[in-house]
Amino acid sequence: MSGATQGDATSRERLRVPLGRLAIATVLTAATLAVVWFVAVPLGPVACPAIMPPPTNCMSSYREGTALVISVATVSIYAAMVVGALTIGRRRPAIVTAGIVVLTALLVTAWPLIGLLAGFPLA
Repeated sequence: MSGATQGDATSRERLRVPLGRLAIATVLTAATLAVVWFVAVPLGPVACPAIMPPPTNCMSSYREGTALVISVATVSIYAAMVVGALTIGRRRPAIVTAGIVVLTALLVTAWPLIGLLAGFPLA
């Protein structure tokens, strides 16, 4: 009997939701959104050339459009990862790990993308 209960316990262990990885993904998503909206949009590039009209990445209205696209992409990737973690991620934790890697890449590249891309206005 102990062999059957041990097998059941290990299968339950394997099918648990990866809460630690979901917590990491939540922190990465929140950090990316904070970098996007509190750092990149108000501050933008440090130096802009003294030409008229200035390049579009120097205007905050153009950075907001790029920030919105990056925010939507970040939240979409996070939502897909949570759904994956709650369904197939229980059997294949590499899917959740891949989502964490993508969210980390977004966190690292968010500021340069917003500060350096030409962007577009929201209006």
